[in-house]
Amino acid sequence: MCVVTGPITGGISCAACYAIVAPIIETEIANMKRNMERTVTALYVIGNDFTSTAGTVDELGDLALEQAEV
Repeated sequence: MCVVTGPITGGISCAACYAIVAPIIETEIANMKRNMERTVTALYVIGNDFTSTAGTVDELGDLALEQAEV
């Protein structure tokens, strides 16, 4: 909109547009950043769960081999 009306109004509409939209965009960016940080944390937890499960599976596999040899 500013590109169209800017030359006609001398840029006044651009300032008003920016004053209204900038805080909204900044809030959205902050929310997106917070969501991204939560997602990263959740993925670390999931990764740790997989690592723990893999260790348990290895132990159970070893026990199964021992039982099969007896």
